[in-house]
Amino acid sequence: MSQQNQSSGNQQNGPASPNPPATNTNIIPWFQLLVAIISNIAYIKINAPDLFSLLLFNVVALGGISLYKIHPDTINNINGWIDNAFGKVFGPVKRRFSKMFSGTQTTSQLRARKHFTHVVLYLAYILIIIIFLFQNFFIAKLSAAADYACVKGGVQLFCAPGIGVSSLMAPDHTMVRVGLISNTNEMELPFDWTGSSGADQEIEVEKKILQEQNIQNHACSGKHITLAVVTILSRTVSDSALSADVGLEDLRGAYLAQQDYNSRPNVDNARLCLVIANIGTQATAQEALPGVVRQLILYAKSDPSFLGIVGVPFSAQADQALQALNNWGQGAIPIISPSVTSDDFSHKPNFYRIAAPDEVQSDMMAKFIKRYFVSGPCPQVKPTIAVFYDINKGTNQPDQYSNSLASAFINALQNNGVCAKPVSVPYIIGDNTVIEANVQDAIVNKAATMIFFAGYANDIDAVEYGVQLAQQQQSPAAKVSIPIFAGDAVYDLTRYVDNTYSIVYSTIYAPPLNRQSDFVRAYYQAFPQPLPTSKVVTLNAYTLLPPHAILSYDATKAFLQAFENTRDKTDQQDFDKHLATVEFTGVNDEDIVLQGNNSSNPGHKSVYILCTDHAHAIQVAAASDGSYPSLGDVQRCTK
Repeated sequence: MSQQNQSSGNQQNGPASPNPPATNTNIIPWFQLLVAIISNIAYIKINAPDLFSLLLFNVVALGGISLYKIHPDTINNINGWIDNAFGKVFGPVKRRFSKMFSGTQTTSQLRARKHFTHVVLYLAYILIIIIFLFQNFFIAKLSAAADYACVKGGVQLFCAPGIGVSSLMAPDHTMVRVGLISNTNEMELPFDWTGSSGADQEIEVEKKILQEQNIQNHACSGKHITLAVVTILSRTVSDSALSADVGLEDLRGAYLAQQDYNSRPNVDNARLCLVIANIGTQATAQEALPGVVRQLILYAKSDPSFLGIVGVPFSAQADQALQALNNWGQGAIPIISPSVTSDDFSHKPNFYRIAAPDEVQSDMMAKFIKRYFVSGPCPQVKPTIAVFYDINKGTNQPDQYSNSLASAFINALQNNGVCAKPVSVPYIIGDNTVIEANVQDAIVNKAATMIFFAGYANDIDAVEYGVQLAQQQQSPAAKVSIPIFAGDAVYDLTRYVDNTYSIVYSTIYAPPLNRQSDFVRAYYQAFPQPLPTSKVVTLNAYTLLPPHAILSYDATKAFLQAFENTRDKTDQQDFDKHLATVEFTGVNDEDIVLQGNNSSNPGHKSVYILCTDHAHAIQVAAASDGSYPSLGDVQRCTK
């Protein structure tokens, strides 16, 4: 046939069918890639914000999706398997409603059935995705329901042991681990993630407490009592020393009390078992405490030997811990804090403390200032003392300790007739810029010649720089030495202050100890190396050990003395009754009496005043028992 006839034949058969439009074979893989990336971002954002490496892995892996595209036939097979699975699941429903699925169905009914099946499949897929994305939320709700059934309903079946740690993001985006550990199984999860030089020391202390006493000496088996040490044991970028140092000294004090008790015979041949609860740092404690308290309550339900809590070192933490216990209806669990001083805690049921309230240390400091700094006739224009108090920022509450101490100090100035005019100055904890600016303003514009700083040691450097910057603006004739006074949270500046421009005077509840005392020797034997950021100070024949270790020892000893006084060792109420008025001898042979029937405060507690001079040396400047040193002793700080 000629080419012309062939062409004619083709025309007779009609126009040639156009080629079908090319399909975009990449649309499914790219859609899958987009969904996968969005799902991973959502999952990590909701469930694990620290696991961004998981997101990176998925993006890289799914980037090569074209290399392993699934064949359409395989997809059809998978769909068939899923359809069969749903058929088996919904088979009973089909049989139950056989008329609905009978062969007499119309075309519209068959179409509706098909659409119904698709809707069920899509809803099931969506439900799986929702559960996948919000699994932490659902797990938390189920866990909360189980805990409620255990604690409120008394259903033992739902009582979890309470042991375990979880991750928490600090405000500076450092991850910390918080929770409750009781034995070496949890030692694989240390509380410190920073990898700082102090991490090994921290883990060593934890192992020492848990292994040497709890494991090797069988402290947690046989006849024993259990106490929880609740403190701050984590380090972050912005808090590399203060929180962890306080927590570790709390642990050391409790450990020494445990070692002392377990090494000597007692009336009941019982041993002391310690468990450790970490609430992170000062910055994370508010978020961590409700969960940690819940763990402690569950632990108390599962362990009848549990008697109470030693710890919560700062006032704001103690307040939240008490609220959490009361919210669960577990106010019968007693707390003895080694170091909480806020006046707000003078009358809290089943709460006790070893340190005296702020009004006691404020009274001591006011008398000290009156004797050494404003003695003699009071001039018509009184010298000004700037009293700094925290206002915090954002949604956080002002620091309870700072505000209580500032208020107590102003009252003490008035009650003791101190010739000084107090001026309140706000600041923000941890904000060096605000502190330095407000210190300069107090000196330059308010004519302050003294500063009382109601705060913590790691902010004193900013106060020192503020004083230095202010005096650089003054004429030589106007410059005067400006002393800085503070409370017991500024007890050891050798590890926090670089700029010793002004002399710092601070109160302390832990006394100087004779270097030959049993406690000092036991401390050095158990912990021959100080913490990386700590310093043990030696004064002639006396030693200033970290006060939290001494106060924690006394808090633990109060529990042990109450246990020995208790008749019914298994009755929490009987134990709480004896704890309320327990009397014992503290580290410095000082008689300590709890006044639970009238007050949360100890009956008597000595207060000491230290000074840190320009060379970082620490001197004892005064003591509340009347043994004031000579004026020459105090003047050594000003040289």
